[in-house]
This record gives sequence, structure tokens and C-alpha cells, in this order.
Amino acid sequence: KSTQECVCFFDADDILIITTSKDENSWKNRTDMVWHGGNNKSLVRKYGCDFKGTSSGFDLEDWLQFSPETINTATEGENIRIGIHNSGITTYANGNWNNGSPNLNTNAVIDDNYHTNNSGSFKTCNLTISPDGILNIGAGDYVTVRKDLAVEGALEILNEGSFVMLEEGGEISNTGSINVHKTTSELKPYDYTYWSSPVKNAILEEVFHESPQNSFYFFNTSEYNDNDKDEVDDESPDAWQKASGNMVPGKGYTAMAPVTDPFINTQSVIFSGELNSGLIEIPVDLSEKDTVQENNWNFIGNPYPSAIDADLFLNDSVNKEILGGCIYLWTHTTASNGGQYTSDDYAMYNTGTGGICANSNSRTPDEHIASCQGFFVEAVKKANIRFTNTMRTESGNNTFFKADNVKILAENNKIWLDLYNDEGAFSQILIGFIKGAGKEIEREYDALRMGANKYLSFYSILQKKRLAILGTSPFTGNEVIPLGITSKIEEKTILKIRIGNIKGNIINQKIFLVDRFLKKNHLLNDSPYEFELNTKGTFNNRFELSFNEVTFENDEITNGNNIILRNNTHFYEVENLGQKKIHSLKIYDMLGRNILNRQTGKMKDRIDKEIFKSTGVYMLVIKIENDRFYTKKLLIY
Repeated sequence: KSTQECVCFFDADDILIITTSKDENSWKNRTDMVWHGGNNKSLVRKYGCDFKGTSSGFDLEDWLQFSPETINTATEGENIRIGIHNSGITTYANGNWNNGSPNLNTNAVIDDNYHTNNSGSFKTCNLTISPDGILNIGAGDYVTVRKDLAVEGALEILNEGSFVMLEEGGEISNTGSINVHKTTSELKPYDYTYWSSPVKNAILEEVFHESPQNSFYFFNTSEYNDNDKDEVDDESPDAWQKASGNMVPGKGYTAMAPVTDPFINTQSVIFSGELNSGLIEIPVDLSEKDTVQENNWNFIGNPYPSAIDADLFLNDSVNKEILGGCIYLWTHTTASNGGQYTSDDYAMYNTGTGGICANSNSRTPDEHIASCQGFFVEAVKKANIRFTNTMRTESGNNTFFKADNVKILAENNKIWLDLYNDEGAFSQILIGFIKGAGKEIEREYDALRMGANKYLSFYSILQKKRLAILGTSPFTGNEVIPLGITSKIEEKTILKIRIGNIKGNIINQKIFLVDRFLKKNHLLNDSPYEFELNTKGTFNNRFELSFNEVTFENDEITNGNNIILRNNTHFYEVENLGQKKIHSLKIYDMLGRNILNRQTGKMKDRIDKEIFKSTGVYMLVIKIENDRFYTKKLLIY
């Protein structure tokens, strides 16, 4: 019969049996029984790895169920098709499988040279590579093994190929050779790459024999502190410590690009030995020396020869109690044409909100963490985290941190903002209006900015924290989001802020960059916003993202005859002769940096001139309780 025709119909009272007779004794002589409460289903008794034998009773768990849609779209030769259910072992020899293509219920033997680029990816229950067999897994392809792997010949997992094992207790025996090949993305001289081993007992000096042998480091979280908030280890290089010998599965390591003449802009390495599989635990620590910042960064890595899903890793029932909701992926870039800056930085991916790229020439990461990839996470407590086979994927192993697509939920609005200059400095933030997110900092939706960029750091500000990724409640149009920047560029530079990308209905919304220092509302939909900085610094009170134009305080005191400013030798005195107290005093320098922010609650207050570290023009902002703002320019000389 054609698969488009229904052979027979069943209802809840129908019974189908397999019997040795076709008379009144058929029920008595039954050898197997099939029942199904409905029609348009194909039931096939489980076989191979799941075979439990026939039964004169009925248990639906003993059967595989296939719908017409599944059957009609099946690939010819696969066991899923009606009438083709090969049990037992299938062996690849002389260019063909001798018992049909393998699947997760059948065992497979490779007894020839099998290359997935030519013969395709496959899944199997147990896999044996015979002494004469070679299995090559090419880029973009996969081999998935449900239970056990036995290598007597050769297994070559080529760059961007994936080998996946499903059951946590699956065993691996290796009397042949297993090699995992990996090639980096484009490098510059002296670039460091973050690595992790997909095999047991890999030795740093052997895997990276072409790298400078003094370039191997791991990160000791407990030794890190940044109490002066300059985004650099205060006791550098205490946290980055020399590594040597065996690579611990799940731990991150650095290695420098090989020094060659001429320079080769990629690095290819081979990890050899028994593959990592199943449960792998690794400890994460807290930065006990750091008393100011939340700098509990831990350097770990994907321990498998396949990509893992960051969402499954971070939202694992154990890990979500220990880690923040973001991964940090180190990336390199080359200077833009004619540029003097190379913005090496961390690309980031947050489980609830999405990802941001590290520089203008790189892509935004998605949920896949490639094999051999080292990365940073933030710990919230000291404990063991875990990797499991359930986190492994058959796809997404095509590069260390790049991805072609970003997961976007239809109901979410997202905007990516870029801070940059024409010489190549770059930093990106993501602001997402996410269903399920709230107004507070949440691990599932928000991610701290990790200070690594040598030139620029761009962030939103929430609860005094600097966030590279902000996920907040669904969009209303009334949001005003404080933005901050840190520039480490010593010389005068022109910086720009632009919309890097935008998703959702917010694309139809007017989006303003508010400059409170220059009192400007700039429509980013039309063009980037340009501003000039004369020196390095941090500016946390100057910029905002808004979806409506905002109003500003007046430049000079108007109708403020009751406010008196007295200039004394060592201090200014501010007094309100009216009926209301002074609520607060703020002072900004001409770069927009806030140098005084004080609650007053008095009719008269004074400002010591010691706070002014240099000559120049400053702006004093006076707020009267339940009243308006007044401003006054101060000249310090």
C-alpha cells in the first residue's frame, strides 16, 4: 500500500494480535499483541538496544510510534520507514552499510574508510571502529553514539566536526587512535587564545608545542581583586598563574599564537587520547580579596569534542544556583582600515536576553559553545559546577565563538548600541525588553561588563552595577535607561554612539541618545551621535537612552533670586533665602564627570574648594526640595 493510503482504522476497542492460527484458537495461540486507541499510527516493537522481547500482553512502552507525517518524510533506507526495520549489527565495508543505515537502536561497525563529508552524518547505539576502520568526521558533520564507543582503528574528529555521546554512563575504550583537530579563528602576533581539552590527559606542552612555552596560564579567581575599579587586577599578575602538564577537563587555559616568520594567522592543534564524556565536575571560586567589585570570574571550558548548549549549561539545576546567567568569550580583531586601535574584548551570551559582539568585525554569539573553547563565567558562590552529555549538541561547532543566527523570541524587543571611533575602538551593549524579566538585576537576563577592553567600555547602569547586557520588563515606551562609558584613550578623540542592531516592534520607535552635559536629544534612528573627549575618564551621569525627548534644567539661575552663592577663600557657600530647604548639590566638570553628589536637607550648605583637582569651568546644580533645579557655572583658577 502507498503510505498516502490508510491500511486500516483502529478505535479504542480494537486489538491487533500476531498469532500462529487463524481460527477460533487465534487468541489462545497469540505470540504478540498490539493495541492502539486511535488511528493513523504505526507501531513497531522496539528492537536493537531497546529490544525487550515479545509479549502476550500490551505495554505501549515496548513500542515505537510513528505518525504518517514522520513516515512520509522518512529517508529511504532508514529504519523509520514502514517495512524496513533492520535489527542487529550493520557494518560499513566496501563503501556501503551491509544491514541498512544505523540508528540509535542498532549497533554500527566501521570496517573501512568512512568520511562523513562523502557518506553523511549518522547516529548509532554502540559504535565499534575495527582495526582496519577509519572514521573521519568532517566540518559541520556529526556522529552520535547512544551508549558505548570502542576504537580499535582510528577516529579523526576534524576541525568543526562533532562527536556526541548521549548516555552519561556510556563507556569508551581506545586501543587505536583518537584525534581531535582544532583550528583557531584569525590571529595577530602575540594573541592569546582560550582553550579547553576534549580528551583526558592532554599535555599543554605537547598540544601547543608550536606556541611559546611560557604562554600557558590558568586563572586563579581567589587571587583577583580590583578594589580601585580600574578594571585591572590590583596585584597583577597574581590571578593569571603559570600552567604546565596535564590539562584538567572543564578548566580553561591560555596559549599564545606561534611565533613564525612569516606569521601564520591561524593555529591548528591536535588533542589525542580518550575522549571526555559523561559527568565532569569542576570547582569555581570567589574572589575573596575583592571587597569592592563583584569580580568572581572563573575561567572554565567545554570539555567535550562537540559543542554544548549554553542555555542548558547555565540553566542546569545545579549550575544555576552557582553561576550567573552569562558566558564571556574572548575574541580578537584586527584594526580597521587605517585604524590605530584593535578592540580585543569579550563577546557575551546571556540565556534570557541574548548576545553582544566583541568588535565591529565579529558576529554575535548564540547559545553554542564550541569544542575546545575556554570561556569565563561569574560565580555567585563557591562550589562544583558540572558538565553533562545532555548539554551536548550535534551542531554549532563551526567556530570558537561566532554564530550565524541569534535566537530571538517574537515577543521581545532588543536594541544593540555601539560605542566606537573611526580608529577602531569599539564596545557594544544589548538592552532587551523581555517577557518575564523585571526591573531588578536577574541572572537570567542581565550580565556584568567584564573589564578587558584596552580602549573603551560601554555599559548600562542598574542598581549601581555596570551591565553589558540588560534585560528588563516588556517595552512601554516610557523607559529611560542610564548609560555609562569609560574611555582609556589618552589623547583627544571623537567618539560615536549608534544603533548596531534592532529586533522586534521597537524598530518603529523613535530612539533618543540623551546627552545631559550638552543638553541634547539626538535621534539615533537618523544618525550616530558624535561627541568629543579630550582625555580618558569615566562618565556615568552624562548619557541616557530614551524613547521620548527629555527636558533639561536651565543653564543659569532664573527666578532664583532667593538663592545666594558666596565665594570665599576656601569654600563656596550656598544659601536659599526662601521657604524651602536645599535638597541636593551636584557639581560636574566640563567632561561631564560628577565630582560632587550630596544630599543636603538644610537652608545653607558649603562646598570645600579642595574637591576641585584642577582649574577650569565647573557646573553647580542646586535642587530645592519639591521644587526645580538651578544651575550656576563656577570658574576655578
